[in-house]
Amino acid sequence: MARRVKLINNPSDLVPLLQIFTSREHKQVFDKLFEEWMTETELDNVVKGKSKESLGVLRGGGLIESRWRTPKPSEKPVEEYHSSYSNVMANFQCSLDDLGNLIMISFMSDAEVQEIASKIVEAVKAGNNNMVDLSRVLKMKQALIRGIAKRDSSIVASGQRVKVVDTTSEH
Repeated sequence: MARRVKLINNPSDLVPLLQIFTSREHKQVFDKLFEEWMTETELDNVVKGKSKESLGVLRGGGLIESRWRTPKPSEKPVEEYHSSYSNVMANFQCSLDDLGNLIMISFMSDAEVQEIASKIVEAVKAGNNNMVDLSRVLKMKQALIRGIAKRDSSIVASGQRVKVVDTTSEH
């Protein structure tokens, strides 16, 4: 199978990568998916039932793809996963302060990320969905806002806009 190169043009794209490759479990799941297509159940057998979180982080980082496994007669189809990339190419420039903030976000606890994300959600719901406005209102650098959006599933940074994601309709 031909492998692709993950292009990183925005320093905030480092956040999920650092999160994945500094966790033994996430790295183990990535390594298994690099070798072959596997279902969540198969991965659970490898990492002792902790694959769901790893799959979420890998999906958030855009590092896995999925497809439906053709079932045997009378079985239900099941989703299986595989790594999307084998190489990475980075091309960006940022201040050391912004890089430091992004690295810090990568290692924050989920509770700390959620606390900052909730402030961003409140500001967006109040009508401040432009990155420049959010940065000014929240007194946060844009890189910090983008980094939090990479870690928290309730917000998405797209271009100069930040959107709140409705997580109530997820399966």
